[in-house]
Amino acid sequence: MEKVIRRFKTREEADAADREVWRRMTPGERIRILLEMLYPEESKDASSQRLERVARVVRIQRR
Repeated sequence: MEKVIRRFKTREEADAADREVWRRMTPGERIRILLEMLYPEESKDASSQRLERVARVVRIQRR
């Protein structure tokens, strides 16, 4: 996926532009992007894009 930076004057303009980009994509392109987000380790440069997974157990006192 090609990364592009665009500037907009309002949030509404940005949202409309995002919807238009997604509308122009084929269903296969949308699925490919979804899979890249779900499984970044299988993408080409995954080592630099990986998110750290953190879990914490918190005990809550009951009254």
